[in-house]
Amino acid sequence: MENSTNNVQLAFDVAKGLWLLDGAEHILPTIARLSSGAGGPIEAIRQPIPNYLTLDSEHLAAKSSKAPQQGCVALIRLSGTLTKYPSWATAGTAPLATIINELALDKRVAALIIDIDSNGGAVNAVPVLVAALRNFKAQKKPILAHCDCCASAAYWIASQCDKVFADNTLSRVGSIGAMCECWDDRGIFEQDGGKVHTVYAVESPDKNADYRSMLDGDYGPIKATLSTIVKQFHTDIKAGRPNLKTDSPGVMTGKTFYAEEAKAVGLIDSICSLDETIKIAYTFTQINR
Repeated sequence: MENSTNNVQLAFDVAKGLWLLDGAEHILPTIARLSSGAGGPIEAIRQPIPNYLTLDSEHLAAKSSKAPQQGCVALIRLSGTLTKYPSWATAGTAPLATIINELALDKRVAALIIDIDSNGGAVNAVPVLVAALRNFKAQKKPILAHCDCCASAAYWIASQCDKVFADNTLSRVGSIGAMCECWDDRGIFEQDGGKVHTVYAVESPDKNADYRSMLDGDYGPIKATLSTIVKQFHTDIKAGRPNLKTDSPGVMTGKTFYAEEAKAVGLIDSICSLDETIKIAYTFTQINR
């Protein structure tokens, strides 16, 4: 069900947040619809699959009646543009992180698959999910990422899994980098006869300094902020993918790769379907018994 309070949070994140997105310009029409109040509720799709757990986009576990009591593989689908909190058209990584933390302690669950189809999302959507994945792995339980589109923030998350698989040769992964897009909407109010006056306390000269500098055409401060984010991005990527060929052109500078080339540079481990990934996960559960 649509949550109007969280939609306000989403609108704020869109307007002020920092994003790790591939092809950000393609979501602008959606953002325009959101800003105008258009768009309806997105209902969760529940499709229980025998022999392992499925989790829907409302972060409720839909347990199959045929699921075994032990050696279960949990599946979480991570799709669309990522935000930290659930809202219009977004599931929210914070609730998913809560589920992963619960699955880490669930004795029936021996492995986890993150099924990813996302071009990335908000910067603040990443840390909470990365922490949950690390907590899951700390329980000596493997995590596999199965990806179609897996770019930017989504790949940051995938890189923290034990294995990363692309679904098919046209699957795309990568886009390791950060961007910020700012709308200068001050003129809109003036067209309607209004005028915006923004006043900061004498004691607060640095408040929103990078944002204000950007509006004035000085991109240096916001680039420095983005560089701080990318530095952590690179650190986590290198830790999660130790065999990544970081010196290959485009790998660490934001290029997106199709699956075959992604495998060649170490962004993924192999190309296989979700069904094949599930079989591999079950192999891990047998090894860990």
